[in-house]
Amino acid sequence: MLRQEKEQVVKEIKDVVASAEFLVLLAHNGLSVAEITRLRKELRETNGNLRVIKNNLFKMAVDNTDQAFLAKDMVGPFAMMWTKEDPVGVAKAFKAFVKDVPKVEVKTAMLGNKTLSVEDVANLANMPPLDVAKAQFVGLLASVPGKFLRLLNTPMTNFGYLLSARRDQLEQA
Repeated sequence: MLRQEKEQVVKEIKDVVASAEFLVLLAHNGLSVAEITRLRKELRETNGNLRVIKNNLFKMAVDNTDQAFLAKDMVGPFAMMWTKEDPVGVAKAFKAFVKDVPKVEVKTAMLGNKTLSVEDVANLANMPPLDVAKAQFVGLLASVPGKFLRLLNTPMTNFGYLLSARRDQLEQA
């Protein structure tokens, strides 16, 4: 690879790391080209990306940045998985892929500027997608006033039932 090409790749990696909402470094030792292509395709369907990277170029890209911690344990073949949108969809797609092809291992990850553990990535895959979570939150907010009004109305309703029962009792007597 020529020096200009290396500089271009380092710049691209810097841009990805700086703009990614969710970024995961994967050790992919033993994956075939077909398996990597399949993972790329599955990630693209969820607005995710995958790029096989050279360790030294990645280290150069994150050197002297807030994300330098990402490169500390890079040994062997690595790939970078990222998205600029909903991280849950990407995590779900990755989890589904790993069920079929367990040769991939999460080494480190970040969500925004926060470091994630392997367990955090797995937990992220178990969350509902962003649209569903928003709908659940709106449903929760919409249900609170209705519950409050029913709570306020309950004593009056019970008093009405009491009067009705007393009326029926007096009519029978």
